[in-house]
Amino acid sequence: MRTKNDTRRQAIIETASRLFLENGFERTSMSEIANQLGGSKGTLYNYFHCKEDLFGEVIAQLADVYMNDILPPSMDSENVAQGLRTLGEKILKAICSKEFVTVNRNVFAEAGMSNIGRVFYERAPLKVLNRLTAVLDLWMTGGKLRRSNPFVAAQQLISLLEAEVRLPVMLGVLDASDPPDIEPIVARALDAFMRIYAVPEPLSI
Repeated sequence: MRTKNDTRRQAIIETASRLFLENGFERTSMSEIANQLGGSKGTLYNYFHCKEDLFGEVIAQLADVYMNDILPPSMDSENVAQGLRTLGEKILKAICSKEFVTVNRNVFAEAGMSNIGRVFYERAPLKVLNRLTAVLDLWMTGGKLRRSNPFVAAQQLISLLEAEVRLPVMLGVLDASDPPDIEPIVARALDAFMRIYAVPEPLSI
């Protein structure tokens, strides 16, 4: 059961999330968040040490929503080809979403001036990478993929899936509201990935 403090904390996170997405990290102040909530700035600091701490929690909750959709527990036992194809399509849909683009632009704009880049990496991309690493490791252990470093394989898989889309979307070359046909993009990325990690066919004698 959620306590009064838990409810208040979640209200702070939800208000901050909306303002960060609307105004960006730099242009959103703790005072504005407090005003939107109808409380004092001091109340916010009872729950979060600083704006970066609050932003990190916003990112963590967003990441959990995406990860639960993109990498559900059932993926562990899925057919590799189908699992990777579903994963790839969901990742590209996430990359092309307005929410994803807005958060990433905010982070990159602030990364050189504060600790926000590290906070973002640890609370979002690294969590996804660690979950994907566990799935790939399970598949490697089961002989479904060639044994290698599963964390490196996870990084390579994400990079291949993002290669044709992420930079154009982030720079506004591709409109996030009108995403490209992702199926052939995913197919090309997975073809490259499986050329590295497919289990070799046994030699016929």
